[in-house]
Amino acid sequence: MFDTRTMVSRPLSPHLHMFVVEDILGQSEQTLSRTDVEPLGLDDDALFARARANAVVSDQPHVHVMRTEHEGGAIDVFVSNKYYLGALLLTQLEQDGKDALVVLLTWHHALLHVLGEGTSVATIEALAALEAQISTGARCQPMEWLSPEIHLYSASDRSLTPVTLDHEAATLRVTAPASLAARLHGG
Repeated sequence: MFDTRTMVSRPLSPHLHMFVVEDILGQSEQTLSRTDVEPLGLDDDALFARARANAVVSDQPHVHVMRTEHEGGAIDVFVSNKYYLGALLLTQLEQDGKDALVVLLTWHHALLHVLGEGTSVATIEALAALEAQISTGARCQPMEWLSPEIHLYSASDRSLTPVTLDHEAATLRVTAPASLAARLHGG
């Protein structure tokens, strides 16, 4: 779909990439190529910083949040008709210095649980159940789907690491980064 070699992009996790996108007068969006941005003379760090700042300014009023309470804590469901929802959420987490479980499902749908004392395997199960509900009802074009995966967002290095559930043999296994695994097991 998108050529990550010619487009201005960065991997966020094994199955997610971040792209620099131009909003054309609020009517449409265009993913920018390296050729498009060459006249700016900016390196990738500067391009992504500018894009994140613009996303926060342009999208803030267009995001709707619904909070749901679960055994493992609160999960926020974000819905936006804009293109930059994922960038907005990740930028806000970075600014707040918070680690979180995140699902960047589509351009318009995301789930978020900020890690805290209540974070548990039940939180991950609730995120998976909400993701399944939204996936069933969401009406999006094929290109608007991002990833149904749950990711651990680390604010310290701005990374996304997949977290997986495995319900084999009636036992639940969670494959998670060591920092999250320690929290889930009370460490």
